[in-house]
Amino acid sequence: MLAIKGQFDGKHVVLPKTPHIAKCPVIVVFEAEVPAMESERGDWMRVQETALAQVWDNEEDAVYDRL
Repeated sequence: MLAIKGQFDGKHVVLPKTPHIAKCPVIVVFEAEVPAMESERGDWMRVQETALAQVWDNEEDAVYDRL
């Protein structure tokens, strides 16, 4: 796997230089917040918080709270 930072110009992903690799599939991950996705992201965060609380809040692990 190779990670390369680039810029999205609104239409294309622009890389600072062409990597010396063969033609291959890529995955593009956008770091910027996308307003249309904020609602869904908040929903997923709430689901994850609930699941984490169920696992985290238990007597067996309570000993670590007193360290």
